[in-house]
Amino acid sequence: MADREILFREGDSGEKFYVVMKGELEVLLGAEKTEELLLNVMREGEHFGEMGLIMPGGHRTATVRARGASTLLSMSRDQFLDLTKKRPELSGSMVRVLSQRLDATNTQTFHDLTKKNKELQTAYDELKAAQVQLIEKERLERELQVAADIQLSILPDELPEIENFDFGACILPARQVGGDFYDVFYVGDGLIGVLIGDVADKGVPSALFMARAHALIMAEADTGLSAGKVMQLVNRHITRLQKSTQFVTVLYGILDLKTNEFNYARAGHEPPFVLHPDGNRGTHSAWPGHGAWFMGRYHA
Repeated sequence: MADREILFREGDSGEKFYVVMKGELEVLLGAEKTEELLLNVMREGEHFGEMGLIMPGGHRTATVRARGASTLLSMSRDQFLDLTKKRPELSGSMVRVLSQRLDATNTQTFHDLTKKNKELQTAYDELKAAQVQLIEKERLERELQVAADIQLSILPDELPEIENFDFGACILPARQVGGDFYDVFYVGDGLIGVLIGDVADKGVPSALFMARAHALIMAEADTGLSAGKVMQLVNRHITRLQKSTQFVTVLYGILDLKTNEFNYARAGHEPPFVLHPDGNRGTHSAWPGHGAWFMGRYHA
């Protein structure tokens, strides 16, 4: 037989008995398939195929394939039965061999099933872990969306409409939530508070810090204090309450609608600039570095 030549296949009718004279043969289940299983290797002096002869009309229970060049001695059913009648001791020897093969097959099958069970358990555990991660990811995404909605609810939906002044604002978070904020609000008769701030870093921690800073500024601004005094009080509150390394830069000013004066205080934030009717600007600032900006325009 040539290398990898099939002698017979699983399910074929059994008509002959074989003895290996030279070489090796593989005994396989599911031959030439992805789940091919090697049951045994038959070497010189070993025999196989007797089950198909002992059981009339029997079929091969496995496939036999040559492993390299092989030489076999074959025996028909009649020859086999005649030999066992003349040499009864051969039947006992074959029974022992069959028992050993059956035991080896059972052991191999058990090991294969154990391996498959471990692989299935590993796959199940990985799938379960992936499902947990997916659920956690979805939960975090929902929480981030809630945080984004809360953050947007803190910012004004509409800015005051005042004669001789236009107000506009835009916020573009680098992530789903961030630490930028702004506001324009009345602080008294004929007085408008203008606020813009930026919390260091991004994400949920910055959004939480932003909400705290905004609430403190609004609370102090309602007392009617000057912009500088409001910043001093808010700074005192934040440094007393804050236990992390986060910080916020803020510009808060008060626009007097009667005198058109804008008095402001800065806490680490860039200064505002004045845009004149001819298009020239007064004090300049590095605005592109911020995710939020505010601009007010006065109509002369």
